[in-house]
Amino acid sequence: MSTQKRPNDHKRIARRLSGRIAGEQLAAFIIIDVFLLFLISVSRIDINALDASQSTNVPLTAFLEWIQGIRYLDIVSYWALISVIAIELILLLVQSAKLRKYIRELLEPLRELRVAADAFAGSGALGLEALSRGAISAIFVEKQPAALKYLKRNVENCCLPGAQIVGGDAIQFLRRTKECYDIIFLDPPFPYPYKWELTANIAASALVSDGSRILIHRPRDDYQKKEIQYLLKKDNREYGRSVVDFFEVKKPG
Repeated sequence: MSTQKRPNDHKRIARRLSGRIAGEQLAAFIIIDVFLLFLISVSRIDINALDASQSTNVPLTAFLEWIQGIRYLDIVSYWALISVIAIELILLLVQSAKLRKYIRELLEPLRELRVAADAFAGSGALGLEALSRGAISAIFVEKQPAALKYLKRNVENCCLPGAQIVGGDAIQFLRRTKECYDIIFLDPPFPYPYKWELTANIAASALVSDGSRILIHRPRDDYQKKEIQYLLKKDNREYGRSVVDFFEVKKPG
């Protein structure tokens, strides 16, 4: 691929990653949306028709009558729903723009890195970013069938040489491989409880050398209180409940 197209690759790949992280913020908004839709639906129920039914639950009918007794409930709920959706869109657009910019700045050192591993690859956004910036090779490890299918499609669409896909467990792969990587991306599922033990084991192993980088995507409340041997934290950014940590390996000569 020509070097003229690579800047566009950076932007496209950053958009994919930022879209995935920004999407994690939708859960709380969806709960609010569902609640408002519930209020709107309740305000439109015909209680008289329910009373005619032999199977009507008396406490339920009383609850519905109480809800419908609130003046202008349906109008307020409609406007609240529209406002919440508008806020969702604005926040996601702002957050996605900030994250895209940060990803490009954060991964600028990849111009000097040659061999990358994208463990728990998902869409493969970070490994593809490494390839688009000149890495010789990047290996993508993913075991979930749906994510693996999406990963293969992304790699094919980007048409970047040096990509290798491994369908299997990322931890088992990291234990078996004999390669030494310039950068390792770790994006384990948020509930995974041993991400810091995994990071420490990688830092102390032959998988990395002095000057290698480790990037980990984690939930905000799952932070490492103590320093990890051989790792120097270079940067970290928060995006809602997501945090991206960027480490550099420092090993004695």
